[in-house]
Amino acid sequence: MERHGPHYTIETLENLRTQFPSADFVLLIGGDSLRDLPTWHRPLDVLAACRFLGVMRRPGDSIDIHALDDILPGLGQKVRFVDSPLLEISSSLIRKRIATGGHYRYYLHPAVYDYIQENNLYR
Repeated sequence: MERHGPHYTIETLENLRTQFPSADFVLLIGGDSLRDLPTWHRPLDVLAACRFLGVMRRPGDSIDIHALDDILPGLGQKVRFVDSPLLEISSSLIRKRIATGGHYRYYLHPAVYDYIQENNLYR
């Protein structure tokens, strides 16, 4: 957070790899982000930096993993779908709710909520 923007996932992963060279990283993303992954900054490097991609499904989403694997070879081997309750909420929706004064507290872990409040984030 102390870096100047824009902030790219690959740069965060590279910084973490420097700090924790023996760690295996799993990047947790939503199904919508998985579909958008080919448009990310250096997506093949993101794949290489992670042991797996943990993907949280969204209600009603459809993901063509084979088509994505054609664009980003090796993606299919890295994806692990995470079993969890399917909620119609995303990080972008939470940020929007915060910015517009909407309710968001119960979508977050209490420590995350407190951190956002204390640091006046997303306003």
